Amino acid sequence: MEGRKLLTVTGITLAVYFVLKYLLPYVIPFLIAYALVHVLNSVVNAIRGKLPWKQGGMYMKAQRIIIAVVIVLCTAGLWELGEKNMDNCLHYM
Repeated sequence: MEGRKLLTVTGITLAVYFVLKYLLPYVIPFLIAYALVHVLNSVVNAIRGKLPWKQGGMYMKAQRIIIAVVIVLCTAGLWELGEKNMDNCLHYM
């Protein structure tokens, strides 16, 4: 009985080790994104409820323009941040 218990504990320990070492680095970005979506969803719904935008017409175009501008600015900021980090990495090589 003692040997079986030791084997079970060893198997569980190895399974947890391999999951943490090999699987978690691939899964954690998705878990962070999932959590971020749920946090931002409540914020977006609160903002959306307070804005006087209606569905259709000029209001819909304004929404799309604002969203496009925010996406472009965020992408440009992330691009610039990535280039600065890459320059710093190459500087030390």
